[in-house]
Amino acid sequence: MGKLTPMSEQANHNHNEAQSLTSVSEGLDGYTARRMLIVCALLFFISSVFFIAFKRTDWFPWVGECSPNTKANHFLAYCHSIRFGDYEHYAYYHESEPEAVAQVKKADVIFLGSSNTQFAFSTQAVEQFFEKQSIGHYVLGFGHGAQSGVAKAVAKKLSLKPKVWVVNADPFFTGDMNATFERIYAPSKESFLPLMLQPTIHGEHSRKRWLQAEQSRRCRSDSANNWWCRGGADTLHRNAINGHWVVDNYRENLQRPVGQDSLSYVTELENYTAVAEEFLLELGIDKKCLVITATPRTDTPSSYAEQLANLIGSPYVAPTLSGLTTIDDFHLDADSSEKWSAAFLQQLRPILARCLGS
Repeated sequence: MGKLTPMSEQANHNHNEAQSLTSVSEGLDGYTARRMLIVCALLFFISSVFFIAFKRTDWFPWVGECSPNTKANHFLAYCHSIRFGDYEHYAYYHESEPEAVAQVKKADVIFLGSSNTQFAFSTQAVEQFFEKQSIGHYVLGFGHGAQSGVAKAVAKKLSLKPKVWVVNADPFFTGDMNATFERIYAPSKESFLPLMLQPTIHGEHSRKRWLQAEQSRRCRSDSANNWWCRGGADTLHRNAINGHWVVDNYRENLQRPVGQDSLSYVTELENYTAVAEEFLLELGIDKKCLVITATPRTDTPSSYAEQLANLIGSPYVAPTLSGLTTIDDFHLDADSSEKWSAAFLQQLRPILARCLGS
């Protein structure tokens, strides 16, 4: 084989160099591809984790679907949104609303019961009556069908000692706790994180408290802010000073007529009477200053409530008025609540005079 000429040597050198560059390029392309694959896998993993975590409504509550309320001394009690839900049970039991807790502790008259209680007694008639008499009152009913188990736990936790208790027996004295309260009643695990960041029941409600305060602040100055102020979900705000619900943004009023006396719960009188007597004993309540009532609804349990009052030796107060209506068979509408609560208070006067000593 003959010797390579200078030109052929240069060509061979260029060929070898090209092959080397091709090998390097292929190596770099493979490295880049693997790196991109790793980056994509990491991004997919991170986004999947974030998505799964974001579905946890307790970790990421939101308030935008709730109707805003910019009144002072009010807080968001409940919003029918999967990202907010209930707040008031926690607010009282864990004392996250200091003004509300301070006011209920010094009230001379406390109303207990479910949401029916809140609708019936969250009226101007009630507010003006007690203001005129210079008597501190508090409407301490809870939503979600709260019964005596919830009321007793809150009353014991806050050491409540009013001079008069008003109980809406519908049926109330069951001893049950609703699932909403059981969730916040159960012990929560300790966390080293700041409260707002904790994945606990306390962290969740701390975030809810901040969100509603932020919504109130933002919507006070910019009500057109769709992100924070659009509302739309059924919403209940609560007056921290007297416990009254603000029900303006809750359900359509169907104006269902109040029905005749119902025999509901009469068959459970023996069991419920025992619960009532235990309730009186544990909270140290004078049975003569425990007023039993039954707020009107489609099937008002008047017979049960009156018999219960007689069995435990407490007064029964429940005025009978015609033409009353409810928004949904259970909760009195605004006009009916005003009329009925005003009549109730007139019948309550002698009991207040006796128990308050004036």
